[in-house]
Amino acid sequence: TPVITSTGGSLPEVAGNAALVVDPLDVEAIQRAIEKLDVDDALREELSAQGRIQSDRFSPAVYATRVAEVYKKVLG
Repeated sequence: TPVITSTGGSLPEVAGNAALVVDPLDVEAIQRAIEKLDVDDALREELSAQGRIQSDRFSPAVYATRVAEVYKKVLG
């Protein structure tokens, strides 16, 4: 599913290239993003494909590996 997300917090980092990122207080920017997704089939397909790739970065297996790396680094 194509995503429009906020510039706030860690959302741009989590979304990566898989979302349109807009200022949550800029109503016109939100409107433009919605209209862009509405008319651009290729963009919707690309964001959907990128979303599947980006979500893999946050899988339980990847998380477990990253936590293990931190423990190895801290505990030696």
